[in-house]
Amino acid sequence: MTDRPAVEFKPGFSWGGPTMRSIPTNAIAGLYLAERDEAAVCGDYDLSRHELLVALWFEGTHGEYQAELGEWAQDAYKALARATSTRFRRRPANRGAVSS
Repeated sequence: MTDRPAVEFKPGFSWGGPTMRSIPTNAIAGLYLAERDEAAVCGDYDLSRHELLVALWFEGTHGEYQAELGEWAQDAYKALARATSTRFRRRPANRGAVSS
C-alpha cells in the first residue's frame, strides 16, 4: 500500500493496460459496479480504499466505465489529488450500463 496510489501501465503485464497493484483497473471497476460494496472489493483485491477510489477515478475519466463513473470521477478528482479520499462522497452512483 502507498500514500499516493498510482495507476500503472506495464507493457509485459495485462497487455500494457492500466493496473492498480497489478490488477486491471477495469476488473476493479467492474466488480465494484456489480453492486459490491467498497469493503468487499478492497478485501477481494487487497486494496486500500484510496487505491480503490483511484482505480475507479481512472476508469471514470479514461477507461471503459466513463459512462457509469464519469460524473463521480470529475467530482472526486480534487479530493483524490489531496489524498483526502476519506472525506468525500461515500461511493459513486451505480448508473448501470448505457444502451446504444
